[in-house]
Amino acid sequence: MNLLISFFLFFLLSITFHLTTAQRNPSISFISKDKVVNIGDQLELKCQVQDAGNYPVQWSKLGSPQVTLSTSQTIVTPSTRHHIRYDDRDSTYTLLIDKVQEIDAGTYRCEISIGASNYHLKSSVSDWRVRKLFFPGNP
Repeated sequence: MNLLISFFLFFLLSITFHLTTAQRNPSISFISKDKVVNIGDQLELKCQVQDAGNYPVQWSKLGSPQVTLSTSQTIVTPSTRHHIRYDDRDSTYTLLIDKVQEIDAGTYRCEISIGASNYHLKSSVSDWRVRKLFFPGNP
C-alpha cells in the first residue's frame, strides 16, 4: 500500500513539474509603427517579446540580401552606428541607429528564431520604413 501511495505521489509530482517547466510559445507582443525620420536623426526600433526564453531575438534589414543586424543583445553587423538595448523589465529589444543615412532606408523586421529549422515568428506590423525627407532645394 505504501509503495502504491509513493508511486502515486511521484507521478503527481512529475506531472506538476512538467506542467510548470513547459515553455509557452514565444511571441512578439509589440513593435513600433512605421515612421519617417530625417537624415542625421537617431532611429529607435522597439520589439517587445513574450516567453522568448533562450530563443534569440533578431533585428534584420530586409532586402536582397537580408542583413541580420542583431541577435539578442549583440550587434552582429560591423557598424559603430548600430546599437541594441535590452530592457528586461518588459522584454523589449530596441535597435538604435545613430545618424541615419540614406542607405538605412528600407524595411526592418524583428524575429524570434525557433529551433534548428530556422523557423521564425514574424509580426505583420514589424516592418519599418525609413525614408529621406525632401525639402525645397534638396533633391
